Amino acid sequence: ILMADLDMTDVAYEIIGQTSSAPFKGTFDGNYHKISNLKIESANQYIGMFGYINGGKIKNLGLEKVDIKGTNNNSYTGGIVGQLNSGTIENSYVTGEVKGTSQVGGLVGYIGNSYAKVSNSYSTGTVTGTSYVGGLVGRNTGTITNTYVTGKITGASYVGGLVGYVSNSYATISSSYATVNVRGTNYVGGLVARNSGTITN
Repeated sequence: ILMADLDMTDVAYEIIGQTSSAPFKGTFDGNYHKISNLKIESANQYIGMFGYINGGKIKNLGLEKVDIKGTNNNSYTGGIVGQLNSGTIENSYVTGEVKGTSQVGGLVGYIGNSYAKVSNSYSTGTVTGTSYVGGLVGRNTGTITNTYVTGKITGASYVGGLVGYVSNSYATISSSYATVNVRGTNYVGGLVARNSGTITN
């Protein structure tokens, strides 16, 4: 549980849960505090405050003025987590800049299965990547509800204001919106670039 706001200016940060074989499985409660000026530049496969979450929970957390950059061509990059394989993120937000290659999102790079959920959360700022780029989530196979995005989203293919690609028929997005500037060349959408799931409200 976070007991105070943290300023990470000039602090070297080590990603928590760096691999799928050593994921974060616990609960991190931001306690409605914020972490500001978190800077990460990494060639890891999973990049964010948390790299890979499997069964863990993040809640009540604010990340402000992040500067996160993934340099691996096969990376998963997000403000809070690179890959949310299963588990939840709720009542959380990210502001700032997130850059990567494939599967890049302001909040989550890749929601990896139908047991993962993001709710009551938002992202504002700039998200840049090559493919599967979304203001909130790069690629989704889980559940997204009560979310929104503002800012600028730029990529080449599968570029969406909220989500780049909803790639599973069981995946859902509900009660969510995006007010963003979206730029891409192949499969581009104000809300979702390409959808194989269900979108409501």
